[in-house]
Amino acid sequence: MSSNEIREPIQKRSIEKKEKIIEAGFELICQKGYYNTNTAEIAKSAGVSTGIVYQYFRDKYDILLGTQIVAKGLDFENVTLVGVVNADTSLNIPNFRSSEQTFSLLSQVAGRSGRSSKTGEVIIQTYNPTHYAIECVKNHDYLDFFNKEMNIRRRLNYPPYYYVTYIRVSGKDDKICYKESLKIARILQKYLDKTIILGPSPCNVFKINNTFRYGITLKYKKQDNLKEILNRIIDVYKSNRLIVIDLNFNPIVFG
Repeated sequence: MSSNEIREPIQKRSIEKKEKIIEAGFELICQKGYYNTNTAEIAKSAGVSTGIVYQYFRDKYDILLGTQIVAKGLDFENVTLVGVVNADTSLNIPNFRSSEQTFSLLSQVAGRSGRSSKTGEVIIQTYNPTHYAIECVKNHDYLDFFNKEMNIRRRLNYPPYYYVTYIRVSGKDDKICYKESLKIARILQKYLDKTIILGPSPCNVFKINNTFRYGITLKYKKQDNLKEILNRIIDVYKSNRLIVIDLNFNPIVFG
């Protein structure tokens, strides 16, 4: 292998070394900035020699390609091509903010290419090219995205037109957890006459560490007794060791 040839790891140990270098590069560049970080520091943080780094990467730019740092809003003069694979992934997350988050991320990533005098290019791979979030990124049209997103949120009663509270009910026994979730939903329906109540339904991640999780979504403009009713429910279940209740007001992520 010549001194300029980059090695592609095959064995598990070599792959782990390369991953450690990428992780170390990501952390250091986030902490200190790209231009204040050198290869020797990355090697030291990864627990390898500088020579090992150069077996897998030509320079800092190569390390950069393996990280998420291009989405952090920093400028890199030699980055002229940015590729986004499976751009639909975040669109498919069951969250009313998924289109907003996708548009924001893709716009940020796309803006990293061609920041200097060099011409930049952005390639987005997607199975849903006609989705308005993808179309608006392609056209650099924030206003059009805003108008379409707000129209959907207004029709579906989501922020900023409604407040949202998410109640997560979790427990070790699936049947008990679902039964208590239903009971809570019925109590809410009885006392919260100005609130839209959705669920209970399984959380995005339904089971974690043998714990089952159900969610109830509340959407409302004004509900004077909401805090009182939620506090009563929390008090009732404080002594219940089979069920845990978590409240999230205006959540960024559901589940």
